[in-house]
Amino acid sequence: MCIRRGTLQYEEWAWRWSGPFFFKFMMMRKLLIVIIFCAIAFGIYLSRVTSESLRSEKRSVAEHPYLTLGKHMKHFTLGFDTLVVDLFWLQAIQYVGGKESEAEGYASLYPLLDIVTDIDNKFLEAYEFGGIILSFYAKKLDEGNTILEKGIKFNPEYWRLPFWVGFNYFYYMGDFIKAAEYIKRASLLPGHPVYLPGLASRLYIEANNPDGAIEFLQSAYENTSDKRAREQIANRIKEVTIERDILQLVALVRKYKDRYKRMPDSLADLLKKNVIKSIPEEPFGGYYYLDPKEHTVKSNTHPKRLRIYGHTGVLFKNQTEEKRW
Repeated sequence: MCIRRGTLQYEEWAWRWSGPFFFKFMMMRKLLIVIIFCAIAFGIYLSRVTSESLRSEKRSVAEHPYLTLGKHMKHFTLGFDTLVVDLFWLQAIQYVGGKESEAEGYASLYPLLDIVTDIDNKFLEAYEFGGIILSFYAKKLDEGNTILEKGIKFNPEYWRLPFWVGFNYFYYMGDFIKAAEYIKRASLLPGHPVYLPGLASRLYIEANNPDGAIEFLQSAYENTSDKRAREQIANRIKEVTIERDILQLVALVRKYKDRYKRMPDSLADLLKKNVIKSIPEEPFGGYYYLDPKEHTVKSNTHPKRLRIYGHTGVLFKNQTEEKRW
């Protein structure tokens, strides 16, 4: 009897002290579940309404409220930053893979990535992904460089971001000095490839050297895993190789002319007179030939020459002037 009375007194005492705490714990748990559910629903709603309304209403990105929240979006995550970042990141990936992205010129990609990196400014993959897609696919160099520069600001030790900015200046804009500056910055950061310092120095002093262009393109090819970007760079390497071969063959034709006081009838004459040991293989499977009318060497697969030197946007544009001897 005494034991039972003691047990009842203990249970009464235990409930008096633990009951309210247990009740509060259960209420907090339920509240937390509700908050998580609301955050998930809110994120899914935002990610879907963004693309669906842009397609159905044909509204520009600048007019869409959810894509213009920018830095203010962090205040609406309710503390679930990682969850909201993942939702918008997934939306960006799906957007790039969708049909509407090319149709509208990838107009929604930069705002989506801007939100992602506003919430998580250490998201390195988002910066690099955006820099490559906006530059290679969308041809939006300003937006591509802007997202890369944003990444550099918050991640100054990551060498790949200044590397891609330098690549854009080299590949699209023909500004070798700017390209060299960014490649130099990348070469001073931890983890950079061993060839970067030498590449930066060559960009400063060899702006008209096709071999330097090929080296840079090869380094870019090795440092991206994007299939489409790699195909584009590989194709450009072949085009620059044609320009390099033509420059060398033109120089040898001049050498032949100086030596024999007449023009060769074909490139085969260079072989016969031991001016050259072999004619280079044309990288697209074609061949090089001597064009007597235009006084130059040409490729049968790419009759127009590439311009691989200069500044202010002339890089890799078709030349209107042929090199003559």
